[in-house]
Amino acid sequence: MKEFEGKYSHLETEEISEKFRALDTLDTESVLRIINEEDKKVPYLVEKALPDITKAVDSIAKLIASGGRLIYVGAGTAGRLGFLDAAECVPTFGIPRGTVISVIAGGAGSIVNAKEGAEDCHSCGGRRMSALKVGPNDFVMGIAASGKAPFVIGALKRAKERGATTGALVNVSNPVISEYADHVITVLVGPEVIAGSSRMKAGTAEKLVLNMISTAVFVKLGRVFDNMMIELRPHNEKMRERSVRILSTITKADYDLSSKTLERAGWNIKTATVMLMRNLEVAEAEERLLRANGNLRNALR
Repeated sequence: MKEFEGKYSHLETEEISEKFRALDTLDTESVLRIINEEDKKVPYLVEKALPDITKAVDSIAKLIASGGRLIYVGAGTAGRLGFLDAAECVPTFGIPRGTVISVIAGGAGSIVNAKEGAEDCHSCGGRRMSALKVGPNDFVMGIAASGKAPFVIGALKRAKERGATTGALVNVSNPVISEYADHVITVLVGPEVIAGSSRMKAGTAEKLVLNMISTAVFVKLGRVFDNMMIELRPHNEKMRERSVRILSTITKADYDLSSKTLERAGWNIKTATVMLMRNLEVAEAEERLLRANGNLRNALR
């Protein structure tokens, strides 16, 4: 019998592995062990991409420092992962809304209800980039396990035409999308336990890489001190307690002094830190931070 040939059948993410063919005959724990064994491989495969991730992070950090944006673009699982990472950047790093944003094929409704056909609209991706007024200060990161989602390719093509720097996060060799990407991050996870279900190992790899990208970018931009969230904006009791704990850890002040200083500083951890470590009033601490361009470590020198 002639081997099946299709537009996607050659992709590693679409391969039907003989290794997992009897999956539906196994008991529950055996199924879970197979999934777990495959998942264990993912961080080591991500490690191989660290040099390319590093280059992308340095480029993104430079652009954001110049007033630009990081824009994730994806379809299906990839698009949802972009939304998840973008949404967490504001509360974690205290960045202005709109600095990291995400675009998903089919619109925001696709986050909850899958619209599988939306990824085939090449022109839709381009129109979204035009609507966002993407330009030379922006970095557009396309996320596509297959490396050929038309919506994502359309977005990157238009972004490049508008002068943006572009990147692609993929899980296949020689991705079509690389033609439109200045930075290509490839994590070859191989066939999925459920053939073609890229929400599994491919999705896990994408989540790990996006975690790395956003975290490393904002560490470079001074939004972390040691390994602590100094731009935290406490909107609930847990976050207020975390803010006090962070300030106390940095300054060695006790809980009561840390709490009172944060209240005086409007719950701004950086301002409160400079107040305690340099014995300054609120306005003086704010001025010192301003002269240091908001970088706490530089403000304490």
